[in-house]
Amino acid sequence: MKIKHLILAILIGSLFVASCKNNDKSKFPDARNRVTQFAPIGSFKSMFLALDGLGKTQESFSIGMIAPSAQDTLHNAFAWGVLTTDLQLAVLNRNGRQLDALLAQIIGLGPKLGLEDISAKLRDSVKPMLDSEDWPILENTLYNMQYSVEQTLFDKERYEMYTVMSLGSWTEATNQFARRMGDARNADSSRLLLHPETWQSLLDNFRLISDKQYTASPAFQTALKELKSLVKLMEKPPEEFLTGEEIGSIISSTSAIKAAFVKAKP
Repeated sequence: MKIKHLILAILIGSLFVASCKNNDKSKFPDARNRVTQFAPIGSFKSMFLALDGLGKTQESFSIGMIAPSAQDTLHNAFAWGVLTTDLQLAVLNRNGRQLDALLAQIIGLGPKLGLEDISAKLRDSVKPMLDSEDWPILENTLYNMQYSVEQTLFDKERYEMYTVMSLGSWTEATNQFARRMGDARNADSSRLLLHPETWQSLLDNFRLISDKQYTASPAFQTALKELKSLVKLMEKPPEEFLTGEEIGSIISSTSAIKAAFVKAKP
């Protein structure tokens, strides 16, 4: 066990060294001085923590292989975000073969997004944990990987890519959990899906994107439209719960966003 913890410590340290190089202090969005109108977006980890509180961590999630629907930064960043959520869902499934296949996909995306160093370190460090099925350490390692990626993007002022990647993570998590929820009408389950600040930040960030390479994309236009719908759906008092119809609308909007950016691989 000590060896496994040492491996984890080395991985986390190397990831953060790569991400924070030449920084004399932490500048992750939640702690940095605001130098941009782009808002920091909370980690999708909060949804998984809420799921733990509901005692539903043993659910089996249906995860398929995906491919970006176009080979550009916009679509690749979204695909990376989806895959980071799916990696955690594979951990919940306790499915090593599934996780290994997803990991291969995210490693393949690394060079396309300028994240080859992080994806290579991830590949080398995760394998021994996967071989020993050390699920709690795998879970934490994957979260730390994504934290490092997000910090790197924000520090390098790659705000558009940061935003689209975050949208991928949140879209996939919300869609997967909403599908498992079905017609559940209770406040606890609703709170799992209701993250109004996050979706508002995503919408605000999308409105700030001006690069025509992004805004001319049909996927961008679909995301902007569905983000508006999701923000409206999230406008509920804390004591209220989502109806079956509203859960269906959340599934519809997140499915539309996902389908605009990625396609299922045969």
